Amino acid sequence: MTTFSATAKRRAALFLGAATLATSAGLGAAAPASAAASDCNGYQLCLFTDANYGGTLIRWNYLPAGGTLPSDHDSVSSIVNNSGSNICFYEHPGYGGLKFTVGPWQKWATVPDWINDKISSLTPC
Repeated sequence: MTTFSATAKRRAALFLGAATLATSAGLGAAAPASAAASDCNGYQLCLFTDANYGGTLIRWNYLPAGGTLPSDHDSVSSIVNNSGSNICFYEHPGYGGLKFTVGPWQKWATVPDWINDKISSLTPC
């Protein structure tokens, strides 16, 4: 029988919830665990649960207006911003706490340790 750690369960719940949110808003969908940075095309914004663009991927086909990630958040470890806008990521829901900015067309294979697995909300900035 396979057992999963609490972190693995939380990450799965986050990205299943985000996929549901994204799909219902027409934004995109979760990709399989074999996703890579090259799967983030055009003007998409992509978040990955693991460093080096690994793990589960959630992508937006156009920039989100901003908002709080689903309640089981704090799982983002790498980011691809294929847009012409800065995206600000925040430690807490509602744009609070630490702020990490990813510039236009930037890719972060590993976000800094101080924000890794702590991102709860985001907005163009």
